[in-house]
Amino acid sequence: MRKYYLLIYCILYIGIGTIQAQYTVLHNFNDTNGSFPYGSLAISGKMLYGMTESGGKNNKGCIFQVDTNGNGYKVLLNFNDTNGSLPFGNLTISGKVLYGMTAYGGTNGVGVVFSIDTDGTVYKVMYNFNGSNGQYPEGSLTHSGNLLYGMTAGGGTYNYGMIFSIDTNGSNFKNLYDFNSTTGTNPQGTLMLSGNILYGMAQLGGTKDSGCIFSVNINGSNYKDLFNFSGKNGTNPSGDITLRGGVLYGMTPAGGINEVGCLFSINSNGTGFKDLYDFSNTNGSRPFGDVVFSDNLFHIMTSQGGANNYGTIIAIDTNGTGCTDQFDFKGMNGGESLGSLTLSGNVLYGMTTYGGSYGDGVVFKFNNILTGFDPLIFASCEVKLFPTLNNGSFNIELKNEKSETQKTFEIYNVFGEMIYNAKLNTSNTQINLNNKAPGVYFYTIITEGGNHISSGKFVIQ
Repeated sequence: MRKYYLLIYCILYIGIGTIQAQYTVLHNFNDTNGSFPYGSLAISGKMLYGMTESGGKNNKGCIFQVDTNGNGYKVLLNFNDTNGSLPFGNLTISGKVLYGMTAYGGTNGVGVVFSIDTDGTVYKVMYNFNGSNGQYPEGSLTHSGNLLYGMTAGGGTYNYGMIFSIDTNGSNFKNLYDFNSTTGTNPQGTLMLSGNILYGMAQLGGTKDSGCIFSVNINGSNYKDLFNFSGKNGTNPSGDITLRGGVLYGMTPAGGINEVGCLFSINSNGTGFKDLYDFSNTNGSRPFGDVVFSDNLFHIMTSQGGANNYGTIIAIDTNGTGCTDQFDFKGMNGGESLGSLTLSGNVLYGMTTYGGSYGDGVVFKFNNILTGFDPLIFASCEVKLFPTLNNGSFNIELKNEKSETQKTFEIYNVFGEMIYNAKLNTSNTQINLNNKAPGVYFYTIITEGGNHISSGKFVIQ
């Protein structure tokens, strides 16, 4: 153990440790099997699930699966207008069921909420939008218990979009909140749930008509406009917002100093907005997805910029410094992604909307991602989680920790969803997650001020 930490300390003086990366195209879309994927991948075990905006048997898009080695590609469902068409968001997985939305199609032609078993059977249109109750959903669903939360880009009382909830069996649809231009317009991303509060972004509207960040209670009450974009600090957010340690992180595809997007953070109460990083054509520009955390780094995919102007995969320190261009898309291996990365272990999975052998986009994996460390915080405290292979019960032990600052312990599943958080008040804390499903989980420990202490992973048998 002492030798391990000595090695870490040496790396810290250098900065970010780099490992040779390997990019692999797992699947080339060819119109018949789908084309132009807009969203991101969902992962369960060794299987990846996703959707394409068009292509498939009826050229209305499809739902597909492929394993993490690129084998067993299968179209689970071809959209046909009646059952929905043109999906732009991601799939949400719960057990053996996938949930999602399409922006068009259905009974009224303005989109549906659907469910489908992971083996492609039992497809169900759970709800048909009709305009007054929302229309043209372009984001994804957030799952909690027996409820799904989502947004539509249009429709609702004022025709500027709305927030809704629906039971996982398709019943009890509720219109929770109607946007009215001043409070936001055209929300496209996914809602982030923390406790009884939903956080999200609207692409347009707000007090400066450049989009905004908001919060609202899960019953639709207490809507708050937390921040209004204005151009130089970003504009027109299209992706998701992520919450860690009381801080929200996100990106905009436009605005910022170079007018090609920025990475930002803001406290969950709406204070302390920071423009952490301004994108440029050199390292990538115009990101349309969300950020992925690993150690002290954000992993980000851009739709443009880089060496070939087809977009990049980049890593940025969580304090906004130390940007590293990890990979440049070339067109033939994919390009111009309008989605986000999915992290599993030390492998990133993703899709590009265009490029590949047929120009219809690709599914890819990116091995051996960068890892980063914070020398000042990491060196002051040794963190031990044991046993790392457990039945849901384990201990967190802090050694050499001299700070009296209260610390927060957060656990995330492989989809980046926070499934547990607690305060660490002693040097040895027992955690019990016996009610959680077997699988790989990731943890992070953060100080009260938002500083990172340690991250790692463990497995529930």
